[in-house]
Amino acid sequence: MVMVYVPAGEFLMGSTNAEQNAEDDEKPQRSVYLDAFYIGQYPVTNEQFSRFVDAVGYRTDAEQAGSGWVWTGQAWELVQGANWRHPSGSGSSIADKMDHPVVQVTWDDANAYCQWTDKRLPTEAEWEKAARGTSGWSYPWGNSAPDGQRLNSCDANCEGDWKVSNIDDGYATTSPVGQYEAGKSPYGAYDMAGNVWEWVADWYQDDYYGRAPQRNPQGPSAGEQRVTRGGSWYNQPWVGRSAFRTGLDPDVRDYSIGFRCVLATETSTPTATPTVSPETGKALSLEHSIGWVNCTSVKTYEIQFTLNVYGGTGTHTIYRDVDSQVVYGPGTQRSIEYVLEWGAGSAAVGTFYARSGDMRAETKFFVRSPDCKDYQ
Repeated sequence: MVMVYVPAGEFLMGSTNAEQNAEDDEKPQRSVYLDAFYIGQYPVTNEQFSRFVDAVGYRTDAEQAGSGWVWTGQAWELVQGANWRHPSGSGSSIADKMDHPVVQVTWDDANAYCQWTDKRLPTEAEWEKAARGTSGWSYPWGNSAPDGQRLNSCDANCEGDWKVSNIDDGYATTSPVGQYEAGKSPYGAYDMAGNVWEWVADWYQDDYYGRAPQRNPQGPSAGEQRVTRGGSWYNQPWVGRSAFRTGLDPDVRDYSIGFRCVLATETSTPTATPTVSPETGKALSLEHSIGWVNCTSVKTYEIQFTLNVYGGTGTHTIYRDVDSQVVYGPGTQRSIEYVLEWGAGSAAVGTFYARSGDMRAETKFFVRSPDCKDYQ
């Protein structure tokens, strides 16, 4: 999962009375301080979600209910067989949409995925800062009007009476993530406007801004709806304003809602988490150190890790991140060198896992990306 870094500091959250199309629940605009964090550069894709499902056997709420909401061109209808694998119903497929955002996921589904990756859903404030930066821009790219080069919205390809026919973004529904270079945020996050709505952590209350804390707001302590942000392919372009917010029942699953995850910097430092076998009493722990970081192109770089395993019952296996890619093992070697290639993004963020018998240990890493602009 490629993530981008959002530094600590204040930003302008919400909208003023002068902002065109501003809703009352976006007001008042205020300065909010956030600690630093990392956020997914893209919404979670079908490919990424499929790894989660395959690894743990997860069944989404739509799969358990046997249905999901689908736009038919005339209305949203609850369609039997619609789920993340079949977003329009049993006759549809994601075979050619593995790089599109996963949809037909509820808030609980999104939260489960983020937790599995040792991350979490962003707070509403984190999402908005990552989208608009510190200057109170209306959109991730600034204050200029939306167009088909900046976001996927209800344009000439869209089936809706409200479509904006003089805009063409190239897609009738979802698009591959990262498609709109001109629409990325000041921190390099893509699809913060349009494509799919995104679940965030907060409960929704329309008057929350008037009493929210100025520092690291976490949202109301309880509620009936969760916040979604960013607009989608189904909405007019202005709904992609960075301050626009709406609330939905957490169990809603439809073809227009996805999500992305965040990682707080205070939890991304190297850690060793020992576990102890109740049978042997032998602790297992895993630690890492970083040797070198080299550019391999203007967009990719390599990181050399040394992984050290302590304790365990003998043989062990080391994996990387959610795809359970085997780094080493099974074997008995205690110090392993591993070179990781990373793509574009302001940081490499992830976790190494070690397993030995019935024990598991982990160590988290984050590495700021080098400046590869001058790579020849």
